[in-house]
Amino acid sequence: MTVIAYRAGVLASDSRVTNGTDIMPGGMVKIMRLEDGTLVGACGSAVGIHALFEWAQGTRKTKPPRVCKHAYMIMVSPDGSSITQMEGRHPYTLKDTGGYYADGSGAAFALGAMHHGATAVEAVSAAIEHNAGCGGEVQVLHLEPVAKPKRTRRKGSS
Repeated sequence: MTVIAYRAGVLASDSRVTNGTDIMPGGMVKIMRLEDGTLVGACGSAVGIHALFEWAQGTRKTKPPRVCKHAYMIMVSPDGSSITQMEGRHPYTLKDTGGYYADGSGAAFALGAMHHGATAVEAVSAAIEHNAGCGGEVQVLHLEPVAKPKRTRRKGSS
């Protein structure tokens, strides 16, 4: 499956793709940034991940396609104030995560590592080390600072 982990403005994942007990060469991208700055990470079947990413890049006003029942996704708001999890076709906002969250087959290792102070990257590395479904390169995205509107000075004011 995979591991995705979020903590303190950082979303990380592994890149391994498996087919049963076979490890597929090359891996895949499992995290992305949307145009509005939302960070998205997905795990599960490769087809489901692709479908969830396509849905997330759209208007998100409709339910995701049925193929998504074989994938999970988290969406971190551009300011990091909320994490929404999509399990199959059903989104819900997570509450009281303690400032970190993980999903996928390596989630238990990642959550345990973050409980003891690990970063999202360290947590994914721990899952890669201890879970057969996780592997490959660690992928990393950082939240970008939300731009504040510029204040303009009126002519004649000091």
